Amino acid sequence: MKKLLLAAAILMSSTAMAKTATINDCKFVEELAQVIMEARQSGASMSDMIEAADGHELSESLVVAAFEAPLMSGDKGKIKQVNIFKNKAFKVCFKAISQEI
Repeated sequence: MKKLLLAAAILMSSTAMAKTATINDCKFVEELAQVIMEARQSGASMSDMIEAADGHELSESLVVAAFEAPLMSGDKGKIKQVNIFKNKAFKVCFKAISQEI
């Protein structure tokens, strides 16, 4: 969860420079979290995912957070893990932008 808070803080600091963060920014975080957790649940290695993040701090933080979650064996468990992860990412982001308003 700390990694998700860090990821939200990174997003908020980068978007605050350009404009106020919006719910669309949180939807982006949610979609990114979904893709990352789907890769994690499909067996992608952490090193490959960090490399693919190419220095993008938000992506790297989400990768690390995804690897703190268990790898599930069945499809139902994988889907549940993805949904939990992306919803947590959205919630953390939304709470952060709600405090900005």
